Amino acid sequence: MNITELLLNLHECTAGDFDHLEKFRFEGVYIICDSNNEIVYIGSAYARTIEIRLKQYISATDSGNTLGKTIAKKLAGSTSYDDKAKAKISCAVKKIKDFKVYAIKHKDLEYDLIKLAQPTYNNNGKGED
Repeated sequence: MNITELLLNLHECTAGDFDHLEKFRFEGVYIICDSNNEIVYIGSAYARTIEIRLKQYISATDSGNTLGKTIAKKLAGSTSYDDKAKAKISCAVKKIKDFKVYAIKHKDLEYDLIKLAQPTYNNNGKGED
């Protein structure tokens, strides 16, 4: 799904990128898009700010980086986060830094959006484990 289609139904959305995470100093749901504006990942941050959660995706370590691990697995052609996938984490982080971010101050919207948008890197929203 394209972000433009989704945003037609959402209000008060904050847009930015991984170079300007300070825009996201609030709790809620975030939508990550590729350069074609296709939604690739949807997540939420309720125990901390979206800014803090997004910083995990571009950190030097893979701790808490579910998006990076998923991309690294795909880059490595692995089904698990094995040594081959771990070797691709820096490539995954580089890819993430090119993504755009949209965020909404809203609770309990994450799973509905995942179900609607079917993002590339959200396994749970697609009925997969």
